[in-house]
Amino acid sequence: TPAAPPAMVVKRRNHGRSRKNCGSSGKLVSCDGCGSRVAKDKAVKRFRVTNMVESSAIRDLRDASMYEEYTLPKMYRKMTYCVGCAIHQRVVRGRSKKTGARKDRTPPMRPRQLEQKFSKDKERENRSAPANIPGNTPAPAAAAAAAPEQTA
Repeated sequence: TPAAPPAMVVKRRNHGRSRKNCGSSGKLVSCDGCGSRVAKDKAVKRFRVTNMVESSAIRDLRDASMYEEYTLPKMYRKMTYCVGCAIHQRVVRGRSKKTGARKDRTPPMRPRQLEQKFSKDKERENRSAPANIPGNTPAPAAAAAAAPEQTA
């Protein structure tokens, strides 16, 4: 019997989709670039916030407005692209495996962990430092609070 052919190379771990154990996403969205229908989980989604007025006319409107602190309204639009249009319009770019910019997925250090880390370091320093060195004595505020108040 002939040997089985080798398995095909897989380019992406998620096969270019983000459905994660959902079977089919079941929904198609239309691309804002070319109008083609793309699976919702495969489409490249970007939230675009733009001013309603062009940047050249903003100054004229501010000068003509009678309100001092008037904020111009913005347009909020969720853009969806197929992969081809996203690459063509440079929403996303091709990245090489070696030098391409990958996401840094290490979780950021939390402030509580930092505080605990530094407080443990201080405790270690206090334990290891000898007691007869000046500066290692307890704070004078603690000594003053322990002393009784004098009345005149």
